[in-house]
Amino acid sequence: VAITVLRVLREKGWNIPEEAIRQGLETVRWPGRFDVRRKDPLFIIDGGHNPQCAQALRASILEYFPDDKRVLLMGVLRDKDYKGIVSALSPLFDAFVTVTPDTPRALPAAELAELFADTGKEVQVCETVQDGVRTAMDIADELEGMVCACGSLYICGDIRACFGLR
Repeated sequence: VAITVLRVLREKGWNIPEEAIRQGLETVRWPGRFDVRRKDPLFIIDGGHNPQCAQALRASILEYFPDDKRVLLMGVLRDKDYKGIVSALSPLFDAFVTVTPDTPRALPAAELAELFADTGKEVQVCETVQDGVRTAMDIADELEGMVCACGSLYICGDIRACFGLR
């Protein structure tokens, strides 16, 4: 989208050098999108909240962490295609932690956990995002693996706060 806007502005006579565009793309940061928050254990936050985002997250995980043990920390909104997200991501993970985002639109963590029950892998339900972060990191430590948190932009802010960020 940003590149298209810049092209349109150029067509309208704005002088935007190619180098400025390149530098902007190289330095842009988008908190909550494949956002590494911790290194030991590795903890990634991704606010993806639809199956397309889940597919992109899946591709990134397989590209950058193909052999790692993985824990999925997830909280979603009831009005999203959470079954599509679960379907895309569940095969990649060795354990699951579910939380309820802090919004009336949230899918309760226990309902989300039911979708992971058929995997035969560990599933933990946590009352708060803070508890979920701690639990996911504890499991990742036991597995000597990583944590990936996703499912809603609502939980991104709460997870970032757990790491002293806003």
